[in-house]
Amino acid sequence: MDIKEKIYKAFKKKKESIIVDLFIVNYNSANFYIGLVFNHVINKFKVAFIPIDAIESNDKIEDYLCYQFIFPKTVEYILDTLNSNEKELKNKNLDRSVKTNTSFYIELGLISNNNYYLLSFTQFIDREFEFLFDIIVILFEHSPNIMHELCSDLLEQFNTEFELFKYNESLDFNLFEDPVETIFSEEIIKNNRYKFYDIQYLEKIDEKFYGVINNKRFIISDSNNEIMNIYSGNEDSLGDEVFIIIKAIRENKFKRFNKIEVTYNETINKKYILNVYDIDFDSRCFIVFNNLLDKKINFGLMENKCLKVIYCNKEFKDKIINYLNNKYVSNKAKELIDYIFENEDK
Repeated sequence: MDIKEKIYKAFKKKKESIIVDLFIVNYNSANFYIGLVFNHVINKFKVAFIPIDAIESNDKIEDYLCYQFIFPKTVEYILDTLNSNEKELKNKNLDRSVKTNTSFYIELGLISNNNYYLLSFTQFIDREFEFLFDIIVILFEHSPNIMHELCSDLLEQFNTEFELFKYNESLDFNLFEDPVETIFSEEIIKNNRYKFYDIQYLEKIDEKFYGVINNKRFIISDSNNEIMNIYSGNEDSLGDEVFIIIKAIRENKFKRFNKIEVTYNETINKKYILNVYDIDFDSRCFIVFNNLLDKKINFGLMENKCLKVIYCNKEFKDKIINYLNNKYVSNKAKELIDYIFENEDK
């Protein structure tokens, strides 16, 4: 009997029905259960918390159940939220987990109008399910304080205006010390088709390594020097590109991204620093690694003085200058060029 079955059996024994429950599996190597339940003996709603990693194989689940009572009005709000969004549950793909990654697994069970729905995610709750935000927060508010950081991780996409990336794979591998032979094939190690100069950009940003090869994006993070997490723009998360990026990280072969500062007219006081790795002249857009949700970084922002270059390489700068010189008369082109590059870090 697996842990899920044991938990459900324990609730049944205690005459408790599950309304919403959340399994967190191998999330930074930790496992938890949180559930909103109704106890039929005392006619009360409670939030149950179980630290799964603390349970030994022969232990009783009941001995690890931690409860906190929850107000009926709060439960009523949860049920109303679920029932009013049931159409979304019926019409959406509920399996959003990354099949190549067995870590950071989130499983959410919901009861709506007596119908059961099982949702699965990797790392965070997808933006399309924003109606779940309050429900997740309420569950964590009735759980131990140590869980608050995990709650923030699960809701990260709702708390940022940037596109987030889900890891394709998480490995028991020290990014800086473990031999590459333990995860890469002999063919990739001996006959890698990439050299350091093929890496367009590679930079450490907020404790993660962001790389670009052939205009494909890659992210590598190292959790406490134990677990290496990989986002790969290719189908193969352990292909040639990831190998050469890891080699470059170990040998400090970094190439800084072009950095632009963008201000939108509708949010004039809000500025964004974006990492740019290419320019698409056909679409008149900058190709950004850390994309803003629902916002395109187009040439109109540059031409309307809503964009400044903070740092760039010579090739990037020449492309912008040539574009402006070809489009505008010399005085107007110079005015824009001076404005765009006035804060450039040289």
